[in-house]
Amino acid sequence: MSGFILAKEFKALPSTEKERQEVLFYLKKLPEIGLDQNADGGFWSWFFPGPSARQDVIDYIKSVPLITGEIPSAGSAELIAISMVDEIDGHLLAAMDSRELGEIDMDEFWVKGRGFEAFLTFNGFTKSVVKRLKTMDQAKAVKVVKTLDAEGNDLLAAAIKSLNDDVVKEVLKVSSDTVNSKVPDSPYHYSSGQLPLHMAIQWGAPYRVFELLVSHGANPKQVNSYGVSPHQLLEDYRKDWSSQSGKYEQVKSLLGNTVSSAAKPSTATKSGNKPSAPKSSKKSSEKLNKKPLVNQDKKTSAPKPAKKPPAKPGQKQKKKGSEMGKK
Repeated sequence: MSGFILAKEFKALPSTEKERQEVLFYLKKLPEIGLDQNADGGFWSWFFPGPSARQDVIDYIKSVPLITGEIPSAGSAELIAISMVDEIDGHLLAAMDSRELGEIDMDEFWVKGRGFEAFLTFNGFTKSVVKRLKTMDQAKAVKVVKTLDAEGNDLLAAAIKSLNDDVVKEVLKVSSDTVNSKVPDSPYHYSSGQLPLHMAIQWGAPYRVFELLVSHGANPKQVNSYGVSPHQLLEDYRKDWSSQSGKYEQVKSLLGNTVSSAAKPSTATKSGNKPSAPKSSKKSSEKLNKKPLVNQDKKTSAPKPAKKPPAKPGQKQKKKGSEMGKK
């Protein structure tokens, strides 16, 4: 919530009506919680100073206009250089090598609902998280990869949402068990009910991320908690990818032009998804049984595509219904 409050303070604007509706849908879905750290919201109460703070953000998002014309320039101020991230990453590596940053320190790290490895991943410290995973014993590394943060992200989801294909690759080397796992259904989870492929689409992940997921067993036919398959969701996000020449076609070909026979008509849900990536919900680890793509193809035949695409996030349809930010 702190990110949305900052967005309001700095007068950030939604880029599309779809983005506006996704943010409103996410904010309205969260239960009312206040300052009490012992309230049902638990950790999340830290993010919401009180119901009025959320309502202020909701009212702001409802009333502001969309961005028009070119995205405003950052002006004369310099943006944080990528080299600075690399420099911090280097310092972290040195601290790990020298034992200045000890095993106990890293194991006990838990800040704002995230462990050390998730912190490294979300902040782009790629070399440090890769080294951390490589130097752990296998059992411990698997446990780390499957651990959920306060928003329901396991480490694979964190890597996808960070658009970090190198970390996605390293996580999958440790374990691919969560490649078909949903983020647990919960109003406290930004990507509630989503699977890795769905989050990769929502966040506009690099094509290599899709290749890694599929090559490690991600099922393009598996629907999320909203009854929407990756292929259906891809169609929903097609316009968002229009500036990335050829990417839509590549991903569509990789996933296959099929609609899961397991997809059920959704009733007044959102287009199978929560939020689209802030321009960086993504869901993590409820284990689901993995079925080889080949075997599934033999057992089931894909039904004809639905006449209507699923509704976009934040929009409703008569029978079907369908997350501004990335984290």
